[in-house]
Amino acid sequence: MFEETAKTSGFFHSVRTALDSGLGLIQNRVELFSLELQEEKWRLLQTLLGAAALAALGTITLVLVTLVVVFACWENARLTALSILSIVYGVGTLALFVQLRKQIKQNRPLSATTGELERDRACLRNGN
Repeated sequence: MFEETAKTSGFFHSVRTALDSGLGLIQNRVELFSLELQEEKWRLLQTLLGAAALAALGTITLVLVTLVVVFACWENARLTALSILSIVYGVGTLALFVQLRKQIKQNRPLSATTGELERDRACLRNGN
């Protein structure tokens, strides 16, 4: 009878230990996810504020530069000056769009969390 109790308590102890380890692992991953989510939120906020400031200052600068060039060329070539500035602004806009699109595609939010989960799955598959 003592052996049966020892086997049962040993089995339950093993199950409890496994559940405790599993819950600890899940808690660790949730905490990592939460931390990364917070970092992504701040990064997004900084990016949006920077983009808004850049757009405002850039717009003011472009308007002033355009006015200076047009007034400087008023008598001789104002239409040519406006055409050249339009082309330059269009090329600049396209270049910035391509660069921003590239950065968005390269950004992998929550990459540390997904990496940890991938390593956990690999360990479970290998039996380690």
